Amino acid sequence: MFLDSATGGQNKLRGDNPDVDFNGLNRLGDSGTGDGLTFDECFSANSYLTVTAGGTPVAMYANISQVLTDGGGTGAYLGSGSPGTVAIDNIKYGVKIALNNSNTLGVGGEGGSVDGSGVATGMEIAIPLSLLGYDSSAQANIKVFAAINGWGHDYLSNQLLGPVGPYGNFGEPRTLSLAGIAGNQYAVVVVDSDEPDCPVVPPACAADLNHDTFVDGLDMTELLSCWDSTCGDVDGDGIAGGLDLTSILASWGPCP
Repeated sequence: MFLDSATGGQNKLRGDNPDVDFNGLNRLGDSGTGDGLTFDECFSANSYLTVTAGGTPVAMYANISQVLTDGGGTGAYLGSGSPGTVAIDNIKYGVKIALNNSNTLGVGGEGGSVDGSGVATGMEIAIPLSLLGYDSSAQANIKVFAAINGWGHDYLSNQLLGPVGPYGNFGEPRTLSLAGIAGNQYAVVVVDSDEPDCPVVPPACAADLNHDTFVDGLDMTELLSCWDSTCGDVDGDGIAGGLDLTSILASWGPCP
């Protein structure tokens, strides 16, 4: 999880950030070739929090780090614990992390909505605003990017906090630019609704559901597999159906 909570920060991750979680943060950043995970245009990370859960019995391990504009800074190991309670309660930094991993049916599988509302399981995280360098007079709103990453921080899934759409897993994070994906791939904690942010960019070729720059039978197959659900929604009405089929047929061929 990355947080944009102050001025400055990194829009593209550097490779000289603090060594936390076996240098996992820098594994996401520049390898020396100018690569590095790149966020949306209006997101520059100031802080990084990572939580790893696994093993038998399951245990959680957490680390936190500054993400400074010019690299460097301070990172720390927050401790470990078992899911089911406030597993990590770091007195020094004031960070609390709890995990309820009892729902194995996915979002909506425990009676909540597929958009996440009403879901009572998952992870809760509390971080003091002072630890994030938060100053409401300089930047009121806090932006949060969260994702599921591989153990070695070398493989990014398509499970992002943001409207990523029907993408497959991204794989290597260093070569990923979130700015190239329609929509802003972060959530905004609204403190000041009047504070401007980047507008959500619509897809350049919305009917290209598999993002191969062509609207063809593969996209038709994608639509049919999503019928009456939220994926495969081309026209923006929230559900895949006949209007989306019409849009695909009208856009048939290479994307403009």
